[in-house]
Amino acid sequence: MFKGSGLKAGAFNMLIDLAPKIEKGTATVPEMQAYSLAYGEAAAPRTIRSFDDQGNETIETIPGANMSQFPKPAGYVEPEVTVKPSQKGIKRSEFASQLQTMGSMLNRYRNTLMDEEFDRIDMGSGASGFPTERMADAAAQAEALRLKLKELYELGALVGGDFQILDNLLTSPNSLKAAKAGKTTLLRQLDQLEREVQGKLKEKELEGISGLYLNPIEIQTRDDWDEVPVGAFALRPDGTIVYKER
Repeated sequence: MFKGSGLKAGAFNMLIDLAPKIEKGTATVPEMQAYSLAYGEAAAPRTIRSFDDQGNETIETIPGANMSQFPKPAGYVEPEVTVKPSQKGIKRSEFASQLQTMGSMLNRYRNTLMDEEFDRIDMGSGASGFPTERMADAAAQAEALRLKLKELYELGALVGGDFQILDNLLTSPNSLKAAKAGKTTLLRQLDQLEREVQGKLKEKELEGISGLYLNPIEIQTRDDWDEVPVGAFALRPDGTIVYKER
């Protein structure tokens, strides 16, 4: 049917001649071997590379011919599609991961401040240089959060002005300034810090962090609660917000 003595023409003719036998199961071993070679030659894949608006590279391997009318020989491997993320995409994903970690750290610090037993005595102890255990925990958590902000800045997730704004929202809890202001002021600073972080995510077209105090995960059942990650805040049906410690 296909003229010429080329390999491709020969493969096409062999497919047409042997396909009925392959379908009926009457082909001999040499014929099955010949069919498999012909099928592989006709279906020799082509590689097509393309890029989307974000710079992500898509590598698509497609058959060289439409093989839908022919039975596939045993052992034939289907072509695959591989999406290779761009360096920009990898970096954006890293930013999102780091910001999510920062959100968990922020939640932990907030939960410490919200503890009813954490009061001005604790804050005064920090300012005097003899911090209580609760104040020592709060100070360590605040410093860890500050270091995470610095890490994000060094990664390029935050520009200089952004970093300075967010850093200013982290008054050291064991300072005289914090003792005078009280923990309510520190909690309001954390509210603003959350809003700023969510805004930075939106600017980079990334999903916001769920599970923060101002963006808690809504739950209705015990199963929903079990799905809440440790270190996140959840909103109960009665409107109360709870922190999941373990």
